[in-house]
Amino acid sequence: MTMQTYPTQTKIISIPPLSTMTLATASPTSTRIPPDTPVWSTYNYTCKPAVGGGTMTMNLGWTDRSTSEDSYKVYRDGQVIATLEPNSTFYVDVSFVATGKTLSYSVEAFNENWQASTSTIANGCQ
Repeated sequence: MTMQTYPTQTKIISIPPLSTMTLATASPTSTRIPPDTPVWSTYNYTCKPAVGGGTMTMNLGWTDRSTSEDSYKVYRDGQVIATLEPNSTFYVDVSFVATGKTLSYSVEAFNENWQASTSTIANGCQ
């Protein structure tokens, strides 16, 4: 018996040298923390009678509990009436109030990513 052998073929793979890779280090991004909710410290009002209602002067005061606010927004009836500097704690609004109506107010601390509002208060001139 004669045995035949077949040559084995081996494929040689050539691996090129590793190229120099450029690694980039990402800059740290600061994630802004939410501002703390402002808390009413005082709110009071006076009314001066006028035809069909009264002119109400509303004194709004709150405690600035945040270190991350960009500013404060003051709302009357859901609409922004003022944007205040960071660390603000007081605002006075003068507005006409029709007989039998009320005005509602809230204050919002905000930054580019978050906002936090006080509870809403409502008063009117009777």
